[in-house]
Amino acid sequence: MVKILRMSLSLCSRALYLRNRFSFPRKAAVASAVLTVAFIAGCSSASSSGTSSSGKPESGGTVTFALPPGTTPTWIFPFVNSSQGTIVNYNQWDLQMWRTLYYMGTPTSPDVDYSVSLAYPPTYSDNNTVVTIHMRPYKWSDGTPVTSRNVLFWFNLLRAEKANWWLYVPTYFPDDVASFHIVSQSEFVLHLTRTVNPTEFSQNELLSLTPIPMSWDRTSLSGSAGTGSTPPAGTGTGLDMTPKGAVAVYSFLEAQSKDQTTYATNPLWKMVDGPYRVESFLSTGQTTLVKNDTYSGPIKPRIDKIVYLPFTSDLSELSALRSGGIDIGYTDYADVSSPVPGYQLIPWPEWAFNSMWINYNNPRVGPVFRQQYVREAMQSLVDQTTIIKDVYHGDAYPSFGTVPLKPASPYQTKYELSLPFSYDPSRASALLTGHGWTVHPNGVTTCSKPGTGPGECGAGIAKGAALSFTLVYPSGNQTTTVSKEIEKSDFAKAGIVLNLDAVPLDSVFSDVGICTASQPLCKWQMFDFPNYIEYPYPYEGNTYGTGGAYNISNYSSPTFMSLLHAVLSYPGSSLPTSAIAEGNYLASQVVSIWQPQPYYQLTEIKNGLEGVSPQGPQTTIEPERWYYTSGS
Repeated sequence: MVKILRMSLSLCSRALYLRNRFSFPRKAAVASAVLTVAFIAGCSSASSSGTSSSGKPESGGTVTFALPPGTTPTWIFPFVNSSQGTIVNYNQWDLQMWRTLYYMGTPTSPDVDYSVSLAYPPTYSDNNTVVTIHMRPYKWSDGTPVTSRNVLFWFNLLRAEKANWWLYVPTYFPDDVASFHIVSQSEFVLHLTRTVNPTEFSQNELLSLTPIPMSWDRTSLSGSAGTGSTPPAGTGTGLDMTPKGAVAVYSFLEAQSKDQTTYATNPLWKMVDGPYRVESFLSTGQTTLVKNDTYSGPIKPRIDKIVYLPFTSDLSELSALRSGGIDIGYTDYADVSSPVPGYQLIPWPEWAFNSMWINYNNPRVGPVFRQQYVREAMQSLVDQTTIIKDVYHGDAYPSFGTVPLKPASPYQTKYELSLPFSYDPSRASALLTGHGWTVHPNGVTTCSKPGTGPGECGAGIAKGAALSFTLVYPSGNQTTTVSKEIEKSDFAKAGIVLNLDAVPLDSVFSDVGICTASQPLCKWQMFDFPNYIEYPYPYEGNTYGTGGAYNISNYSSPTFMSLLHAVLSYPGSSLPTSAIAEGNYLASQVVSIWQPQPYYQLTEIKNGLEGVSPQGPQTTIEPERWYYTSGS
């Protein structure tokens, strides 16, 4: 029996449930912005344990920023592979030093923020097969301009090492770029192999392009770098201009990024175009970023330093928070009934879905997971209503697919909104019994009728096979631990055993990933990933597409790939019906076991520190907007 702490809590997340009071046009940018602005406005004074200062903005000071339990920055090179694609690494750390060409997320919307991007909105021509991009006059920290050639440098590495890129989906970006043509220092053109959906291509594919310094175009710290010249109608020179050279340069930069002990001293990482750069990096994972005084973006940073503080658990973080040692921290749902003096409590919404990922290629349980009726049975044992009520105190919402149900958007489907496969232990047991399993409530359900015919367990499942799985989940968070215990108890009602294994999040990624059944890595069975941040235009090519670089479930479906192609090749800018069909398909197939979606965190902001809220639903942080006020 799971003992659950019950408490009364009223946060502004109730505004999320007012979705039906708004009407939304077809365009995603408008749709998501309208609701999120309304949501953020409601949150601005929703829950506070102190009084925020309204004094005059000041320049200077240091901000301490608490990292999630068991998480630290582990990757600095702004070319991320699937094992390093964490929110902290990419959204909250790397982006402070190197900005992507297009910035993902505004303070109130998951969409592209062109106002702070390094380039103007792209233009499309020739039946949406040609993309022209004009860059804004940004500069590197040494005063030299950020140019088209810097974008080409990153793109050349991507082409050579696409299999190592966390967002890669075969046949799509960068495979669908026939040529990258530099017109001038500030203009380049992509010639594509196919007609694209401009909205999707702008909001998803182009987001990844990242200018990087030509001083990195080398294979050793002591060697010389490529010249990177940009003649008006040429592509420049450099080691990266040949596939062999690009591979060698990537290998060098990858090796440098693995050496965390040199993050603060390596000359490579001192050249930035973002508002901050690394000043120190400790073995504990604590890192300090210092202001880039030559930052050329439209919002000049006021705060001198940002210190990222690691914690092993939310309890240790809360202790530091209550002592006043953190400027931006968080409170766990289990502790939120006790206000922290001197802080504002502001929930942080996110554009994400939440699920337990399953390994379709695990040699023992993979054949079981490949049976859709098993996945439907497992989904029917997730009591989202109870978890939302008793763990998140109403401040979360159900999740039954990859399209976030909050804030409302045109991408949502009637199928997901119908909340399919809701909690029903009787249905779960009937599904298993009807397919050849002998159900042992609070015991272990086993296969009694092996085979592939009607009423039998299915391909690859032997007689006596047991429904017993190991679920790995991040340690250090009370809320997560309680919700996993609830799920374990509920799964037992149909004789499905969940063996819980709590480990630090950073170490999970070394044990979970894309694999074949014969590889040692494939021993993992289930993985509870703490919220997957969605693209502005949601599609799941890299997470569930065959060959997708973040397809850690090893899922493969020709039907899904056909639907994906229809979405990405839609010739218009409006929402295609194929986008709805894609979301419907993944939800109906129960490709992962869906769980309630809470906030990213309940943020505590010290009084006198301004500009932190609103917090963008892409979970990026923008410290260039932060400042202290006089008298704080």
